[in-house]
Amino acid sequence: MNMGDKNIGKSKNINQTIYLHALFPFVKFTYVWFASDID
Repeated sequence: MNMGDKNIGKSKNINQTIYLHALFPFVKFTYVWFASDID
């Protein structure tokens, strides 16, 4: 049971990391777009 909980926590962290990595380029693009829009 304890191992199962650990594995669930691990996969949750991995999913979060993948999600953040997938989101980062979009956030960066949006930031650059807004920055160039202000100029």
